[in-house]
Amino acid sequence: MNQTANLKLSVSSAAKILGDGLVDTTQVEYSIEADGLGVSFDSYYAEIDPTLPPIHCEVDTDWPHYNSTTNIINVHGWLTCDHPVPRLGVRTELQFKSCLFIFICWWTTAINPTVWDYRLFGTYVETNHAAPCEDGEYRGKATGKVWSPPDYVPLTAQAIINGDSHDITCRYFE
Repeated sequence: MNQTANLKLSVSSAAKILGDGLVDTTQVEYSIEADGLGVSFDSYYAEIDPTLPPIHCEVDTDWPHYNSTTNIINVHGWLTCDHPVPRLGVRTELQFKSCLFIFICWWTTAINPTVWDYRLFGTYVETNHAAPCEDGEYRGKATGKVWSPPDYVPLTAQAIINGDSHDITCRYFE
């Protein structure tokens, strides 16, 4: 089962304490929370409307799959948000595992360039990456990026997810 990387443009109630015990409620803490592989956490103060709802986005990838008709391995990646955002994009990579010895292995992006697919004012975007089949272990890697609506902080958020690996055996034409 794949893991999902979650991006959350969030608003939390936090007050900044000023001198003489005064509290400034116009300073609200905003943060990106990102769960998954290859993501980071950031948080800071900004003067933004605290009544805005959080925007939750997820980037995910499926298992690489083999198409016997075309002898191609393909993987999809997608990004979904629960509220429309001005711009969102996703890049999907089909990666294969290479090993020097049994214990020295790494992941390499399969042939064909990977490209970003973008949508303006939307909640969903997807793309795929394909390569000619060779027997081996494959995984999908998806990178999602979200541009925030006005009055949201941060301006952009990005997360990367590495999908589960999957052994594929090609069945060549006879």
